[in-house]
Amino acid sequence: MVELDFALCGFSGPYDEYNPYYVTQHPERQRIIIALHEEPQTISELATKLNMDEHIVRQHVDALLRCGLARIGNDGKVRLTFTVLLGQDLKKLEPVMNSLTKDLVEIARENINNLKNIVKNIKCTQQGNFPELNYIILVAYTFDFEGLNVLSSEGYLVVTREMPGNRRYVFSAVDKSIINLKSLFKWGHSYSTRNYEFFTHGNVSEYSPRLAFPDLATYVLLTQSDLGNYIDTILEASGKLLENLASCELKLNDAISELEKYLRKEEAILLLQFLASMGYVIYYPGKILRLGRPFLYKEDVELILSFARNFIKKFIECSLSKRWSTLKEVYMTTGPARHGVPIEEAFNIIYHIVFSRAALFLLEEGFLYLEYDRNGARYCAWVSVK
Repeated sequence: MVELDFALCGFSGPYDEYNPYYVTQHPERQRIIIALHEEPQTISELATKLNMDEHIVRQHVDALLRCGLARIGNDGKVRLTFTVLLGQDLKKLEPVMNSLTKDLVEIARENINNLKNIVKNIKCTQQGNFPELNYIILVAYTFDFEGLNVLSSEGYLVVTREMPGNRRYVFSAVDKSIINLKSLFKWGHSYSTRNYEFFTHGNVSEYSPRLAFPDLATYVLLTQSDLGNYIDTILEASGKLLENLASCELKLNDAISELEKYLRKEEAILLLQFLASMGYVIYYPGKILRLGRPFLYKEDVELILSFARNFIKKFIECSLSKRWSTLKEVYMTTGPARHGVPIEEAFNIIYHIVFSRAALFLLEEGFLYLEYDRNGARYCAWVSVK
């Protein structure tokens, strides 16, 4: 039996009836999605095909409708409103995806000197060596964050769209036996406070959240939303400390004093220990504290985004624009096209697969660097001024 793996680009909101991860976790709903992928069907036809009670099928379809993942046409047939790529779809798309991946890798190789120059000009590198910066600049900001924006502005890709429950996202699913989405280097998470943004990017573990602030803060808030203000205070205090460390090392007592502007002393000490366990700070002999993760100032980010925009525009000019007609032709033979999902929306997950494969190739080549965590995930964490 086909097992689906899901991915979301945007904001899914609380874990409730409008959250697509929550709605699609039910095994029977996944059976319905897989059955619908073949062709739009009425509820009666679905019940017969799946050997399920029609009333139960209607309940599951209602949940998909409420979340905006399906619609019922004038012919009474249920149609999926999000991209689902199963075996034959992915097989058809594979040649053009491979070509796009190779093109991204080649453009990255051509830009190696530009990338090195950007790293040299990032202020925090004066306080230490951060080998993950190549990945942050090329994959997180260029392929992913700004890449999506440029592709959207050029009309190739839908980043997010309005969804029920005051959410904005594009949701997708693939056959997990062919592509395990969690293993892809496409998962960028962020958490914002008043003055700082905490980021992670890479792949994710099947078992636990990544040991970094954006993932842990979001994980806690899913179950204890009343802690929002306290978590914001902790991250704001951490951001200020890391900004100081991006300029110079600090004595341990000075670091504690900085955190005491936001927290009680015992909380400040615990937070320092927590920051060290996550690698944001490093203890040195003599009770000296140094920066352990990259910290980006506004001028650093502006420099990176300028590089990213030029890179993706070259990718569009030299690769995507030339392969787009072929991609459209192939896409029209896939399941999502039969349900009326625009190629620009489907290209969201297709492009994520493409750039993740390019990232993996560059990692294996030694062009990029990422550490493994204790659960086998590979990702990086960093902080920027908002």
